Amino acid sequence: MVFDATQLDKTYEHYTSGSLIKVAGGLSELMKGQLPEFVCRNAEKLMSVTSVHTAGFKDSDMAKGGGIVILMRNNKSLPNPKLIESALGYLSELLKRRLAESELKSAYQQLQANEQQLKASNQQLKASEQQMLAANQQLAASEQHLRAKKISTLRPPSSN
Repeated sequence: MVFDATQLDKTYEHYTSGSLIKVAGGLSELMKGQLPEFVCRNAEKLMSVTSVHTAGFKDSDMAKGGGIVILMRNNKSLPNPKLIESALGYLSELLKRRLAESELKSAYQQLQANEQQLKASNQQLKASEQQMLAANQQLAASEQHLRAKKISTLRPPSSN
């Protein structure tokens, strides 16, 4: 199915329905703008294609841009379209599940990376805290030393 701005609602509906649709113009219509018409016609002739069917993957009314194309040869009719649509629906659900698993795995990896960053930041914070405590202890010792020195200089000399 070709993307046609004037038929946007119809194209969207097709790609979200999960239903098989016969492409009236065959490969030429399906590949419009991507391959020259004479190439499509020659391919149909070489492969004895007499009909083209397509269906998009159904995904909660969201077109995923994927689907299937079935080429029928020698005037044969499409065998059991409902079974094909059911299988396509199953594949659609499977793809959604795989996508969700992939997104979950990615989110978990990001969470682990964030956890490592937090651990590293926490270690840096603890190291800074230790440095501040050591500096405070040095400052307190220095103040005590200065006070002791000041007191000793302020005492009158002892008379003996």
